[in-house]
Amino acid sequence: MRTIFLILCLGLPLTAAADVYKWKDDSGHVHYSDQPPSDKVTVIKSNSAPYDQTVAMQRDLADKDLAFKKRMEEAAKAKEKADKDAEAARIRQENCERARSNLASMNENRRIYTSGPNGQRYYMNDQQLADTRAMSEKAVAENCR
Repeated sequence: MRTIFLILCLGLPLTAAADVYKWKDDSGHVHYSDQPPSDKVTVIKSNSAPYDQTVAMQRDLADKDLAFKKRMEEAAKAKEKADKDAEAARIRQENCERARSNLASMNENRRIYTSGPNGQRYYMNDQQLADTRAMSEKAVAENCR
C-alpha cells in the first residue's frame, strides 16, 4: 500500500509539468488538453515560464554564492594581513622596549662589561662605551617610532 502511495506521489509532479491548451472546435465547443490540436490554440498554463524563472533564480543564486565566496576570501585575506600587521607591531614594540632598556642601562652604569667565551668579564673603554651607546640610541630611534 505504501509503495503504491509513493509511486502516485512521485508521478504527481509529472502531470503538473505539462502545458494545458484550450481551443474551440468547429461547433463552438471548448476543449482542454495537454496536446495541441492545431495552430489556433490558447495556452492556459505553460511550464516554460517557471522553468525560465527557475533558471534565472539558479543563476542569481550562483552569482550570490560566488559573491559570498569572494567576500569571504577577501575577509580572510584582510584578517591574515591584520594578523601579520599586529604581529609585526608586537615585535616592533618588544624591540623598542629592549632597546630602551639597553640604553637606560648604558646611561645608569658607568662601568659596562661584556662576557668572553670563558665567562670572563671585559670592561668597555670610553670609545667602546660611546660606540655601544650610539648603537643603542640608533636602535631606539629605529624601533620606537
